[in-house]
Amino acid sequence: MADQHANPELETGRYYTAETYLLPSDEKERIRLNRQHEALQPYSGGLVPPGLELKDGDTVLDAGTGSGIWLLELAKNVPNGVNLIGVDIEGRLFPPAKPNMKFIVGSTFDLPSELNSTFTLVHQRLMISALSHEGWKKAFAALFRVLKPGGYFKLEELDSIDILSTASDVPPATSQFTQALRILCEKRGVGGDVIPNISSMLQDAGFEIEDETYRSIILGGPDNAACDTLVDAYRGMKTPFLASKVAENASTSQEFDSLMDQMEQEWQTGVYTKTWCNWIARKPM
Repeated sequence: MADQHANPELETGRYYTAETYLLPSDEKERIRLNRQHEALQPYSGGLVPPGLELKDGDTVLDAGTGSGIWLLELAKNVPNGVNLIGVDIEGRLFPPAKPNMKFIVGSTFDLPSELNSTFTLVHQRLMISALSHEGWKKAFAALFRVLKPGGYFKLEELDSIDILSTASDVPPATSQFTQALRILCEKRGVGGDVIPNISSMLQDAGFEIEDETYRSIILGGPDNAACDTLVDAYRGMKTPFLASKVAENASTSQEFDSLMDQMEQEWQTGVYTKTWCNWIARKPM
């Protein structure tokens, strides 16, 4: 993997795990992830799929668990006999585990064979900044493998580069950053444009799709938690953004910060939305 901090001019004091993952893995990001979880709850359709009641002996997997906030919230709403497992390639964000909870450092791609047909529910959220197109296929194949027959897969994603958007009046700083982010995804091998293909990829992996929902996240207005956490996420991409040199007018740390400030101002004073995407799929019996 290339050294992402080789150029001292690009150093931001943030810790990054992998070349293809655009967000940092540090304490600042842990706090942001926990705030983000709360901000996105109105759009998520609940922690578990409608009609699924987890009971003692069931096992749940959170793939790409990050700070583990989704599992921590789920633990408050299920019996203590439900086994909760989180997996992530970086363990520094893991919280202290509750008695029925375990966190594993590892890749979703390489889940051990002893977990085959184990999970009643698998959850994955916001890996749009982490997986290549091939990575999405490998992840879906692995998650299908470890689900029980009849088990549920709940997938949540953000259309971060506005692939689904038909808006013609995108504000200038927002437009500049979005275009640069698309280029960054291409240069880093990140499948940011995968959203329109997810349904077919799920089906190719063997899943049966039960529900597919798209909701608009309104980012305008002051004191908007979704706006704040998303802007902070984009600010966290500074190091890979600068290292990849994807925007002429944001090639230094100061210019990048200025672009983020302008974009945040556009969102706070206008009516701008992002699309939140939810899939509920099942492994056939």
